[in-house]
Amino acid sequence: FDTHCHLNFKAFNDRLDEVVDGARKAGVDQIVVPGTDLISSNKAVEIAEKYRGVYAAVGIHPQDEGHQQCADENETRQCPDIVAGRLFEVS
Repeated sequence: FDTHCHLNFKAFNDRLDEVVDGARKAGVDQIVVPGTDLISSNKAVEIAEKYRGVYAAVGIHPQDEGHQQCADENETRQCPDIVAGRLFEVS
């Protein structure tokens, strides 16, 4: 289980199939893709909808809070592959 894999970053745009397949071959059958802002959270959701065993964690990083329009929380609850939450800055 990979609990923090940013498959939603640009470096993976053209390699998602390869990376997810490689993870499965290595015994990783579940992956959490965290979002850090609205764009990366939406991308995480798209990836989770495409691949079995891949889950999106929807969130806004603390430094971006207040600069983002959040998705409707009820909308995110309709998809079982999404975890909606809030990231807190630890000082």
